[in-house]
Amino acid sequence: MSEIVEQHIIDVLDQLSGREAVLREIAQGCKVTMECVGYFHEYYPGFTLEADTIHRLSECGASIDLDFYHFFIDENKSETHDQDAQHPSTPANPPLK
Repeated sequence: MSEIVEQHIIDVLDQLSGREAVLREIAQGCKVTMECVGYFHEYYPGFTLEADTIHRLSECGASIDLDFYHFFIDENKSETHDQDAQHPSTPANPPLK
């Protein structure tokens, strides 16, 4: 899963290649964010990005917003939407530092 999402992110970064300075300039007055949304119907597989991809986002002055939604079937077999579903080891509301 992570590899597929990362390939999409890399594709966008490749399309922006050579324009990083312009994006950094835009980021001085505006927020530059790459939005990623994932819908999971069976399980949450976790998510990682390689250091080079993170570096390339940083070179553009961009942040990344990951919105993951877990749709699952409960014991009554009715579909349920759990917007707060996260990786089991991740607290729902981690403390701000």
